[in-house]
Amino acid sequence: MKIRSFFHFLMLGVFVPNGYANDNTIEYNKVVDTPLIVINGYIVKYSEYVKLKPNQIESLIELEEQDAISVFGERGANGAIVVRLIPLYNKYSNPNADKLDEAILQKVERIAAQRQIEKEAEERAKREAEEKARLEAEEKARKEAEAQAKREAEEKARLEAEEKARKEAEAKAKREAEEKARLEAEEKARKEAEAKAKREAEEKARLEAEEKARKEAEAKAKREAEEKARLEAEEKARKEAEAKAKKEAEERAKREAEEKARLEAEEKARKEAEAQAKREAEEKARLEAEEKARKEAEAKAKREAEERAKREAEEKARKEAEAKAKREAEEKARLEAEEKARKEAEAKAKREAEERAKREAEEKARKEAEAKAKREAEEKARLEAEEKAVVKQKKKPVKRRKLKQNVKQRKKLVVKQKKKPVKRRKLKQNVKRRKKLVVKQKKKPVKRRKLKRNVKQKKKQD
Repeated sequence: MKIRSFFHFLMLGVFVPNGYANDNTIEYNKVVDTPLIVINGYIVKYSEYVKLKPNQIESLIELEEQDAISVFGERGANGAIVVRLIPLYNKYSNPNADKLDEAILQKVERIAAQRQIEKEAEERAKREAEEKARLEAEEKARKEAEAQAKREAEEKARLEAEEKARKEAEAKAKREAEEKARLEAEEKARKEAEAKAKREAEEKARLEAEEKARKEAEAKAKREAEEKARLEAEEKARKEAEAKAKKEAEERAKREAEEKARLEAEEKARKEAEAQAKREAEEKARLEAEEKARKEAEAKAKREAEERAKREAEEKARKEAEAKAKREAEEKARLEAEEKARKEAEAKAKREAEERAKREAEEKARKEAEAKAKREAEEKARLEAEEKAVVKQKKKPVKRRKLKQNVKQRKKLVVKQKKKPVKRRKLKQNVKRRKKLVVKQKKKPVKRRKLKRNVKQKKKQD
């Protein structure tokens, strides 16, 4: 079911100038596969529907097949279109069309309103489902992003710990190598010293012993100093590593706290936005319901006023139609009397013309017969005279042969003349022309046709 405004007809044809359909073309809808058309309560054919102009339509209701059958029965098997014209064209009526009861039109409006409410509910449910799906998708995307960020942070922390362990292992290995090299160097120096002391032991035993004791004391002091320096360096490196690790842990904790605060703020803003949108939707729905109720009240008052104006207009139109019918009946009686007198005059003129043509044809035939008889008598007398002349000249066969030839030629000439009666043919042609002219005049009785056309138009108006 669809309810559309009159802008649905911007591409339709042109309506009749006076706003009414031609009365002799309105009939029940018999077009195959076209919906039932109802204009101002009258069932009309589809061609009248396409003649409507958009500025003549106040409301338009389209019923689907099921709803149309429930209202109009089998006539609505292809659906129905119910049109209500604006008050200027609200006098649409025709006694030859099927006028529907107002209760049927009210039922159509109720069905249309119900279908509109169902359609709005479906659209609202669809929008809510789409909004819910969108929010769920956003929530899912947000959770996935958080999980991804968490995994990346854990991966980063793991890589940093591995890098730190690797660097510490390298530093430890380096320190151990340095310590080993130092011990090897010390061992070598000690052996060299022992060898030197052994070589000088005999000569400088006491000095060497003293020197040895001194050197040993110096070596011991040196080793203690180096060990002390090494321990201090290791302690310093350990403290620096601990400070660095502590600083990194603090920075990581700070970033995590900031991220957590940002997510909490976004969640809070989202919830506030949802609450705001919900309040706005409720306010909008309330305003729409109030506006709809106001429009329905205005439409109801407007329909009542239009119905009252329509009844007054119909009463006025009925009285005017009665007066008009009376005038037309008188005019029709007068035209029929004139037509009857004209037909009698034409029949009389026709009979006189036929009588006159008959007399002329008989006169012409009589004259032709007299002329023919006269020519035959003359020819016979001439032939007899020639025959007598031939009988007298029996002694002259040559001349007789010539006379016979002349007789034959004259007979041929007479036969040709009989075949070509020029004057008779001309008379026949004149008679045919006159008959054709009479037939044309009978076929084109101009005044009679005009009178018939006027009578037909008045019958249609009735």
